[in-house]
Amino acid sequence: MRRRIPPLIGTKLIAPYGSGISEVESGRPGDTAVIVFWSAGCEASLERLRQLATWHDSSQVLNGGSTVDIWGVHCPRFPAAEDADEVAFVMDRCRIPFRTVHDPEFKTWSRYNPEGWPTTVVIDNGSVAGVDHGLAPLTSVLGRLERQPEDRLDADTAHAQETVHTRDTAPVPTNTVADRYEPDRLKFPRSVVMDGDRMLIADTGNDRILAGRVRPDLSIFVVDRIYDGLTRPSSLAPWSTDAIAVVEDDRQVSRVDSETGVKQVVTDKLTRAGGLCVDADGSLVVTDSAANRIHRITADNNRSSDEWSPRPIAGGGRLGTRAGRADAAEFAQPVAVSRSAGGLIIVDAASSSLRLLTDSGKVMNLTDGDLYRFGLVDGVAHRALLQRPSDLCTTPGGDIIVADSGNHHLRRLTKRRLETVPIRGLRHPMGVTAIDNDWVAVADTNNHRIVLANCGRGMVQELRLGGLTGAARSTDLGEGRSAPTLVSH
Repeated sequence: MRRRIPPLIGTKLIAPYGSGISEVESGRPGDTAVIVFWSAGCEASLERLRQLATWHDSSQVLNGGSTVDIWGVHCPRFPAAEDADEVAFVMDRCRIPFRTVHDPEFKTWSRYNPEGWPTTVVIDNGSVAGVDHGLAPLTSVLGRLERQPEDRLDADTAHAQETVHTRDTAPVPTNTVADRYEPDRLKFPRSVVMDGDRMLIADTGNDRILAGRVRPDLSIFVVDRIYDGLTRPSSLAPWSTDAIAVVEDDRQVSRVDSETGVKQVVTDKLTRAGGLCVDADGSLVVTDSAANRIHRITADNNRSSDEWSPRPIAGGGRLGTRAGRADAAEFAQPVAVSRSAGGLIIVDAASSSLRLLTDSGKVMNLTDGDLYRFGLVDGVAHRALLQRPSDLCTTPGGDIIVADSGNHHLRRLTKRRLETVPIRGLRHPMGVTAIDNDWVAVADTNNHRIVLANCGRGMVQELRLGGLTGAARSTDLGEGRSAPTLVSH
């Protein structure tokens, strides 16, 4: 027997695309609806939102001309996501086109009793028609609705021309800039890497990569090349002398020719593409955060040179922290990878930990992460804590610098000790790269800027942009969007 649906109750209502937050505390889904329980910082949750957003933008028409009412219910897995403003930033960055009830007290969660993140609830004729815990194919989840043929439901293949939006909602006060494209400034930069003496920035919110050089005094980044025509570029890696590898829309890896700017798809076979790095043999390593695996991409000699073949090299697919043989080891949403002298170092987001994949095929835990143990604690590596880290890099001297995005800090692992870099003012940094043995560049994502930090001396400064129209500062975001001042302890 189908059960009637309870109301969605929380503390705030966040408008589509994170464009506003209201004090409305509840919502009532329509008779035909999809409700997704999600958490910022959970890669599987973000993948389900991406799928639903793609489907929302393609078509929602049912038999008879009705539409599907899509709702998000945000129940924070990490303390960093308890603030509604942070959730709005995630919705803006990920371009989520439907409303979300912010439920930090888990009131709606307790009424629906989901088993974890994400959980997708399908409502048909005013009652619960089905529940999916995890990432089952969207076609099977939404197939419980009486609708047009299933090929219209596939989020990755739907190309319907007509878009039908969810029903209108009462206007809410906006607190973010609604513009999609801001050519004179950065918008949600998610990755920064060095390519020799050149710097590459994934300007995610503006769908482009910026390339240029930093002046010797580290004051200005002068843009001399823009690669556009991309879709939400995130992770970057210089791949050979004439190409840039880039993750687009968190789902495919592309190759951009450095000279011509021509793009070609390397692979779209991963569940959720995460971090990239080029290994010692020139192959490309990519994390699949939603499938809990690490892949290597090399040219397939049996095919043309334009085709590539991803191959899993670590992770059995189960969510967890078990170390050991690479093919049987567990990962917990790996989102970043970097080459070190000892092997590949991997950031596990869900376990807030650092892992090492040795060249001999073993996975080791550099920090003792746990799926529900996180925080901001320095000390010996096996006792220290992070909170939902996003990226890392290795310095020429062998230190590991971590973008500890959940704690809004940089962390440094040196001589088996983890310490907090003594600077403040970052807001959800998602990318970091070493400039030399002392200085790193940081993608200060939710502050829409790049900053430079000396991790040894705690010195920090914002990197100004040059070469764009008006040469705007990266934090010149207009009223209500100014970034906090960087402070050295």
